[in-house]
Amino acid sequence: MNIKEFKEKYAAFKDAEKIEITCDYPDHNPQDEVITIGKQPAKRNIMKNGGDQFICRKCFMKYDNPMNRVGQSRQTEEVVDVFCPHPEHDGDPSRKMKKNSYYGAMEEPYLQVCGSCAQLGKEISEEQREKIRLALKDIPKSEEFKKKLKDYWKLHPERREEATAILLANKCSTGMLGKQHSDETKEKMSDAHSGKVFTEDHCQHISEGRKKMLEETGGFTREHRENISKATIRQYTNGFEPKLHHLRGWHESPKAGKVYYRSSYEKKAFLKLDEDDSVKTYQVEAITVDYWNPVKEITSSYIIDLMIEYMDGSQKLVEVKPEKWLTDDVITCKIDAADMKATDMEITFEVWTEMDLFGHVFNEKNMRQFVNKIKNGEV
Repeated sequence: MNIKEFKEKYAAFKDAEKIEITCDYPDHNPQDEVITIGKQPAKRNIMKNGGDQFICRKCFMKYDNPMNRVGQSRQTEEVVDVFCPHPEHDGDPSRKMKKNSYYGAMEEPYLQVCGSCAQLGKEISEEQREKIRLALKDIPKSEEFKKKLKDYWKLHPERREEATAILLANKCSTGMLGKQHSDETKEKMSDAHSGKVFTEDHCQHISEGRKKMLEETGGFTREHRENISKATIRQYTNGFEPKLHHLRGWHESPKAGKVYYRSSYEKKAFLKLDEDDSVKTYQVEAITVDYWNPVKEITSSYIIDLMIEYMDGSQKLVEVKPEKWLTDDVITCKIDAADMKATDMEITFEVWTEMDLFGHVFNEKNMRQFVNKIKNGEV
């Protein structure tokens, strides 16, 4: 039945949901079988077959089964080079693909729009974004994927800035917004970074990142400053060694063992205690005290330089500072707090300056000579 015959025969079936028709395929069995189908699907069937005949689905699969077609097959694991024809494709347009995943024409060159280009210009709804996020959540990323992503960001810094801007606009730059790490996680992070040596470039990037963060957030909060102060105390207590600069190093003491000095003043104090027969032993940075910082207007902590034990059983706390520093408001508050700490411990407290360490008749020339000896490793 061609399309003209179809229209004439079923002209009266304008509002009918279903019609009855027979298949024109010569091998249809039985030949006079009546098929019930919608009028519009039947019409599309005839038009698809050149407008000359109606072929039922069963016969169509026998008549035009893709698996029976002669020619190049796509049902294979063979890998071919497929090219993305999209005009806005960025980078190399070719990619490797198995034939059984390729849906384009089976002739060279194999052309198929890649997934990235297929998404260009599309707007993803918030609902779809959430579905994507949940689908990707907790999926482990391979090292190969991480390397490809890292290389991509290096080659396309402008895309990274764009992505970062989008994340900041949606307030999800870190993924930790409104959350806090558990103590266990913090411990793991601390252990993972312990002992790491950062390059100068890395340190510079960290510094710039922190400055940028402080500019955006308005600076450190009081709580943040207190946490930094307490963290520094823990680092020193656990043997933290900051970057060495002039007149810093280790001193082998017969009374205190291997101790770390942070200035020529502390080095001189260690030598003085080693030579003093009344001193039994001493500890470096063993006592922590809280004090009010008048500049930052927060409660901070610091470590008193020396805890000395004498042969007669008495003890003393000592802070080593240059004479000119004693007028500083912060130093004054530290010393007052250390003095109160000593009073609570029922022991004495002293501040040793260059006058105590290098002789009552202070000679700056002699001190410079001592500094040179430290640098040359002579003391």
